[in-house]
Amino acid sequence: MRCEVQKLRRRTWKAKADHSYVRWRNKYNIASKKYASAVRKAKSHSWKGFIESHTALNAWGLPYKILSGKMKSRSVLSTLQSYPHEFTAGTRDTTEILVSSLLPDDKPEEDTPLQADIRERSSLVTLEPADWTPITPGDVQYYIDTVKKRKAPGPDGIFPDVYCKVKDNISPYLAKLYTECLKTGTFPAPWKRGRLVILHKSPEKDPTLPKSYRPINLLDVGGKVFEKVLKDLTSEALSTPLAPEQFGFMQGKCTTDAILKLHQTIEAGDLKYMAALFVDISGAFDNLWWPALLVRLEEQRIPRHLYDILKDYLSQRSVEVQTPLGTYKKPVTRGCPQGSVLGPFLWNLVMDTCIQKLKPFATAVLAYADDLLVLWQCRSRLHLEEQGRVICRQLQEWCELNKLTVAPDKSALMVFPIKEPKTLRRQPIVKINGHTIPVVRETVYLGVRLDLFLHYRSHLRLQTHKAIKAVSRVASLAKRDYSLTPEKQRILYKGIFEGIALYACGVWAHRIHLKTYAMILLRAQRTALVRLFGAYADTPLEALTLILDEPPAHLTTLFRAAKYHVKRDRPDLSHELINNYSNLYKSEQKEKLVEMWDAWLRESPKGTFARAILGDVQNRKRLFWVKPNRATIRVLSGHGPFRDHLFRRRLTDSDLCPADLERDTVEHAVFRCKAVPESLKEARMKIQARTLREVVHDCEDWNILSAVLPDLVQKRESESLTARVRIQVAEEDT
Repeated sequence: MRCEVQKLRRRTWKAKADHSYVRWRNKYNIASKKYASAVRKAKSHSWKGFIESHTALNAWGLPYKILSGKMKSRSVLSTLQSYPHEFTAGTRDTTEILVSSLLPDDKPEEDTPLQADIRERSSLVTLEPADWTPITPGDVQYYIDTVKKRKAPGPDGIFPDVYCKVKDNISPYLAKLYTECLKTGTFPAPWKRGRLVILHKSPEKDPTLPKSYRPINLLDVGGKVFEKVLKDLTSEALSTPLAPEQFGFMQGKCTTDAILKLHQTIEAGDLKYMAALFVDISGAFDNLWWPALLVRLEEQRIPRHLYDILKDYLSQRSVEVQTPLGTYKKPVTRGCPQGSVLGPFLWNLVMDTCIQKLKPFATAVLAYADDLLVLWQCRSRLHLEEQGRVICRQLQEWCELNKLTVAPDKSALMVFPIKEPKTLRRQPIVKINGHTIPVVRETVYLGVRLDLFLHYRSHLRLQTHKAIKAVSRVASLAKRDYSLTPEKQRILYKGIFEGIALYACGVWAHRIHLKTYAMILLRAQRTALVRLFGAYADTPLEALTLILDEPPAHLTTLFRAAKYHVKRDRPDLSHELINNYSNLYKSEQKEKLVEMWDAWLRESPKGTFARAILGDVQNRKRLFWVKPNRATIRVLSGHGPFRDHLFRRRLTDSDLCPADLERDTVEHAVFRCKAVPESLKEARMKIQARTLREVVHDCEDWNILSAVLPDLVQKRESESLTARVRIQVAEEDT
């Protein structure tokens, strides 16, 4: 077809000076339109097959990654800013500047006297040998099972899935190797080599600045399994456990715990104000100083063989970067590899010294990975500044001892009022390294937007907006022509909308009892359900929740938050959300949810048509054979291509069916209308029930009817579209 269009195009150009030009141009226009239509149909058919094949088993497959923007093409580095107003001239220079900026070298000649003393202490080991247990094949198999699957391999090119499939065969050999490494205190040299992948942090970052990129070190799976062994052995051998104020990379802790600790600390304050200093440590993981880490390991009095192997783990490391000119190699002399197993644990060991140093001068110190938060109470602005200078001095001393720096422009200071309803009249001045920390009224901490009064309204609006955008990006997976099952649609809804909108709900769920907050969440939920399940835009949320058997978002928030508090042994907080939740069994919790859901539906005047057909929530749950799709949602909600509904929306000139002049309701369209597809006429002969409610409550009748409802809805939608066009043309003529 394309060749024919091209021939007609050439023939049209040749006939420009001829009297037959108009005839050939008309032929060319008709052929080009047919060709464009065929291309669109082929693209749609190909995309449909692609979606159906990849989402049949996994809703989070390749189509979801493409639509959500998770499949990013590898960026090509052209030039970087090496000095002010100077840029690199080639690929080699760009690679050297970028890698050296992201992975700086440790320079002993720049040590201060205190840093030189720490470096000398790191070379003097006073630890004593201790008994240790050899690694068994069963231990190796256990650690291989904990490795994340479907991850990129290291320099050897072996994927984690390969280790999982052959773990029974290789575990005896790996156990002997790991045991010999523990015995000799050495870490295998090939596992110290990493493949460096450099990612652009975000589109908003300037691509010409090296700090706009993040280095990811891809390591061999065999070395990562051994790192898991060393991590567990070292954590068990620590003389003093890590501070409870550590929340990052700690088993049984999450970001919600850290944010809730912040909230409770502010509410428990007994002075006028609570100052919060949010500290950003510049390039924390990539600038970890190894001598300080080794001194910290010695202070923890770990066994000598573990100290020796960790010291060897940190020595003679290197990274490789693939460039168009070949492989660029660079030795690494500081930092913990981003992508390793031991890296976060070793960072927590160093961060623990910062917490211990700041605790005597602060009300609370919270650490999540490289995010540090310092809280202190104050009576006035002068008291705040005085205490802030002491804390910043201690923080600056710790940074100097560990060769780290604080980024003042990325740090922030907030002053929460406790006893006073008003904030400070004048902004306090707190400095680090001579730079003033900006005072803000709102900031984002661990993904939660905090305001001065801890109302969380701006956070809820921001998260619901993000959730709707994320749902909209993948909504094309649920188009009418694609066979995405209701189960896959439900998985996408829960994973995307609830995962984003209800993030950290254990902190702010108590605000949901306010009507304003509940309405923000419910409006966003209705938008997400409409776009993901393909319902009409005016379908009420009450009908959608009942048809889809999906609880309203404000109740989901309360129950999810109450469950979180019960798991954390805080029954008093769960009681504030839902009475006696912690005393209820799982079946009773579901009954409580259904009871509150039914009460919410009864209080609302909307969704009465769906309730008349499906009954209450408990009855809807018994109708397990009702699998909602685009057609059934239109029929069961009454918001579909039926003239009775379109007339109320002023989209048609009459609510009467043109075939028999009867009011065109859902019941009429399904059971009595004559202008319906032949498949529906045949289904009417098989159905025993005479009302839609009776059909829904009969499994056999509903299966017969639901199979032909898409034909009815598709025919009605094409007719309603034609009617709307006719009305629009008539209005334009008048």
